[in-house]
Amino acid sequence: EEEPRASLRSVLGRPPGGAGRGSGEGSNKEEEGSDGGTDGVVAGAEAEKRRRTLALSYPFAPFGHDWEGVECMWRSAFERIEVEPRGRRVLVITPPLLAARHRQRAASLLFDAFHCSHVFVCDSSALAIYARGSLSGIAVDCGERACRVLPVHAGHVMPHGVLVMPCGGRHITLRLMRLLQKCGHGCNTTEHFNEVNAIKEQVAYVAQSCEQDAQPPHTLQLSDGTTVELGAERHLCCEVLFDPEVQVEEEGCPDSAASNDSALSRTSPGALPAAVADCIATCDVDVRQELYDHIVLCGGTSLLPGLSERLLRELEQKWNGVFQANIACEPGRLTQTWAGASVLASCAALEWFSRAEYDEEGAQGVRKCTL
Repeated sequence: EEEPRASLRSVLGRPPGGAGRGSGEGSNKEEEGSDGGTDGVVAGAEAEKRRRTLALSYPFAPFGHDWEGVECMWRSAFERIEVEPRGRRVLVITPPLLAARHRQRAASLLFDAFHCSHVFVCDSSALAIYARGSLSGIAVDCGERACRVLPVHAGHVMPHGVLVMPCGGRHITLRLMRLLQKCGHGCNTTEHFNEVNAIKEQVAYVAQSCEQDAQPPHTLQLSDGTTVELGAERHLCCEVLFDPEVQVEEEGCPDSAASNDSALSRTSPGALPAAVADCIATCDVDVRQELYDHIVLCGGTSLLPGLSERLLRELEQKWNGVFQANIACEPGRLTQTWAGASVLASCAALEWFSRAEYDEEGAQGVRKCTL
């Protein structure tokens, strides 16, 4: 398949008091009218709509996985696409360099709770490279809470070169909220955050030069009827990716973006172009040109207009013409890792981790079937 059948936001809504939580291996009955809910648990967009009456949780939050919630999310996903997981092969996409214990727990959950026949665990960065028909390159994964820069060579991530910049789409939204507050708008609640996030997705862009690239103001109306005129704020909020001095730390959660990454990864407190340049500089000289030629943007935050052009311009300035870079910015990069996974899963030579191997070796055997 060329496109995903469905997408589901990774948020769960549970009745107050903790009722309706997943129960392990037992089957769950879908709540009528919910967005993939099970036993009173509502998943995805419907949970966010009912945030006033439900307790929201994020199973894949940076501080550690809520595996009970992960089971609910996966069950909802299978129900959404009307697929029975029992006896099927399932390929799991994980964040770059996710700790081995989380990979093993994911495999155990799929075998024990969903009774899958085979499992394969894949690094999202490698899949972004595969989606372009290549085995080597730099994956620049711009996500909600972090931007991760990963060198991939011959199909494998080079851990020593991985850099994590703890700044992403969420921080751009927070920056825009603060800019609106300075203009006299009271944006300080969760509902405001969601509304400002939607505004960011509509009108924010990356300027090639803050002094010379201002686009005409854009007028919007907030849900409370307030009219907001966004001028320079449209691109100033995106400067968190390029100027460390304006990077916004999520309040009370320092370095939260990197907490789920392997100890092998390094944190880059600087700008995104510096992270890409530093990542390439740590790799062997023999492979650098190949990496320069295949810089791939992926992730939701990479959809910002002007991001690829600004990144290329600043990289060329850093290298002062010594190296020529090529940045791939595909229209479908929001689902680029899914596309790479689809290609990989259809490969006849892929060595899956089977149920029989799981019964014999336990979940640690999944390390043999991991990219």
